[in-house]
Amino acid sequence: MIIGDRLVERAAKIDAALATARDELQAYKRDIDSLHLTGCAAPTGQQWLVFGGLAVTAFTMQLPVTINRDFLAPRERRTFMELSKGWRDGVARWAAPFVGDKSEAA
Repeated sequence: MIIGDRLVERAAKIDAALATARDELQAYKRDIDSLHLTGCAAPTGQQWLVFGGLAVTAFTMQLPVTINRDFLAPRERRTFMELSKGWRDGVARWAAPFVGDKSEAA
């Protein structure tokens, strides 16, 4: 396979991965909105916007292309997994009075 063909093959994979990331981010936001419908206020929409944005920025800082000019200090960098575990634990604490088993709440 020539290099040009490999570039096209990789481009298709990158486009698919970015589309998947977009779809998952939208679904994540819908899940947060669903939590709000139950009466659970956290994470707030603003927390999602700010911390989710920081997680995306922290990831994009590692890419070999320039996406934005933001640079985060190490203490500002988060992953979606780090955010989600903390938010899940908060949801479980919030839901504990309503359910018998805290692990089922989140």
